[in-house]
Amino acid sequence: MSQDAMRDAAALLRKGGKLLGSVCPDCGSPLIQMKTGEIYCPREKKEVLPEGERDGEATPLEAELEKTLTKKLRLVKDQLEAEADPAKIKSLTETVNSLLSALKQLSEQQKLK
Repeated sequence: MSQDAMRDAAALLRKGGKLLGSVCPDCGSPLIQMKTGEIYCPREKKEVLPEGERDGEATPLEAELEKTLTKKLRLVKDQLEAEADPAKIKSLTETVNSLLSALKQLSEQQKLK
């Protein structure tokens, strides 16, 4: 955990938060439950819903796949921004469309659960 995340976690604990035995499903950071019942990830600085409240929750493999596809999409976007050759632009655009299609299909499968 980064220094900033540790400072944020310490601040939440000083405000009365309780360190939980569970970790964030996205980053693996320890979760903190506030007095209000809100469960918070100090690393990502966001609320995390309890397991039973996560609709259409992705399996670990689906979550990894989504992260990989998103990472590749960013990589191709950067290549596309720098490219001047029309043939390579066309190829990169087709790759972007394929990655977006795969992400959409993955999202739709998660909604069906």
